Amino acid sequence: MTSLDAKIALTFSGGVPATVHVHLADSEAILEAVRALSTSFDQMGAEMEIDLSEVTAAIESETTVIAGTNTLLDLLVAQIDALAAQPTVDPADVAGLAAAVRANRDALAAAVLAHTPAAPPA
Repeated sequence: MTSLDAKIALTFSGGVPATVHVHLADSEAILEAVRALSTSFDQMGAEMEIDLSEVTAAIESETTVIAGTNTLLDLLVAQIDALAAQPTVDPADVAGLAAAVRANRDALAAAVLAHTPAAPPA
């Protein structure tokens, strides 16, 4: 009778470690265990695959939203600046509004940069 004792150390993408302990008493059981492991690894690999077209579309959508937000804030600043030129509006009040919009735009830009992951090393 053939037996097998094995400890298999694995590392999945992203550095996730796994250890498989195997003790089998006969060759048929060994073969069946290898088939089961192979099937499990195939399933895990399929689950970890990423459809890059979905990721690309998500990034393009986010880029469009960010660009639109910046455009909106720029237009608000321009409209507030135009109001400041009107003789019936207190320029100090309008300047305060424009400064608030600029601060929000800068905070949005800083938040986007702060939460953008660094490019992976080449």
